[in-house]
Amino acid sequence: GTWEFMSTLLVNGHHMANTIQDDMESFVLVILYHALRYFRHNQKERTRFIIDEVFNKHLVLPNGRHEGGQGRRSLFLNMEYIGQDFEMDCKPLNDWIRAAIMAVKEWIKSEMEDIPTLPAVPDRLAAIIKIPPPPLEASNAERYLLTHTFLDNIFTTCLDSSDWLPDKPVDAIEELEREEKERKKLGHALPDAYNRHASKNNKSSGNAGRSSKLNAVVPLELPLPLHVGALE
Repeated sequence: GTWEFMSTLLVNGHHMANTIQDDMESFVLVILYHALRYFRHNQKERTRFIIDEVFNKHLVLPNGRHEGGQGRRSLFLNMEYIGQDFEMDCKPLNDWIRAAIMAVKEWIKSEMEDIPTLPAVPDRLAAIIKIPPPPLEASNAERYLLTHTFLDNIFTTCLDSSDWLPDKPVDAIEELEREEKERKKLGHALPDAYNRHASKNNKSSGNAGRSSKLNAVVPLELPLPLHVGALE
């Protein structure tokens, strides 16, 4: 598969054969990538840093094997990089991403820690996605990602919302690059958000030597997503 969108469990070597759940997480990652890059959100200054840490960063071992994926695992389990306060201007998409991240988190934790119980959907999300939360003590058969039903329900609910913004998608990375060029023209060039966050991350890790070997893949040049109006 494409490294940038492979599931957390696959890139961490949890299993080898691709599963339905791996495909569903990959779908969530594709949506999240486009949301970060082409829709307005409160982490714009960190966009390049987030994309590199979550989607791109990995090691290529001498035998050709790719190793990494800690960034996406931290994002799903702890909302690292995007932050607990991550918020998008487009409310339906924001609600979908939060519900989807919660579902992927549950699956990752249950698979890696062999947890037989399933947490209930928070009340706020339950109201958003308009489906009743499962009981606190739930069997494996009631996991959110056991089938496509949960993602399908929240996707349908969010697409049916009337709160979609009419704005056309804007590439946040290109916008940041334009702003940096303008600052340089004005003689106020400062280290951009990516360099500030990356530098802080490397210092805090105390492992700059190893991090220099990380193979940062050039961010994918994906086409602009379809305008919401085209889906109607």
